[in-house]
Amino acid sequence: MPVAGLSLFWMPEEKGFGLDLPATSSTVIAAMNSSIKSFDLLEHAFYRAWSEGTLPTETLAKYAREYGAFIRSLPSGWRTLGDESYAKIEEAHAALWDGFAGALGTSVGEAPEVNEVRTLVTVAKEAFASGEAATIGALYAFEVQQPATAASKLEGLKTHYATLPKAVQPYFKAHENDVEERDMLEAM
Repeated sequence: MPVAGLSLFWMPEEKGFGLDLPATSSTVIAAMNSSIKSFDLLEHAFYRAWSEGTLPTETLAKYAREYGAFIRSLPSGWRTLGDESYAKIEEAHAALWDGFAGALGTSVGEAPEVNEVRTLVTVAKEAFASGEAATIGALYAFEVQQPATAASKLEGLKTHYATLPKAVQPYFKAHENDVEERDMLEAM
């Protein structure tokens, strides 16, 4: 059953995307990428401040504590897709995120306090519980942006936050060139 808002991505027998083209895998991916581009994380004021070195370290710590709840939700998405090996990889990535938070003197909270992060975690968990189509869409929206955002964050850490412990970097180093999950989701 199609999930509201994602049905045209997952019904190849229909035409869609406003292009009067059959919804082939390449048109689905192009439409998803176009939609995701309008939500480019690197254009958000938070990420621009990080890249420019104007984000206070205390804000980085709060981000690490809050956003970690979303990072910890990712293994369940891969489990929905029946991929225990990627779920284990995401658990290892969550441990790297915990190291990021720890290096900033905080730890990942169980329940986010920031409304936007709480909403993100809730929506992700709902998507992961809704079946394969919603899970693929939710994971893809994250994974397609991950290499660029990780590279930008890593560069920002090296350039503007060099006095922080090196333990803030491993999560972002692991993801700056990581396109495997994106490629796998595109092939589904």
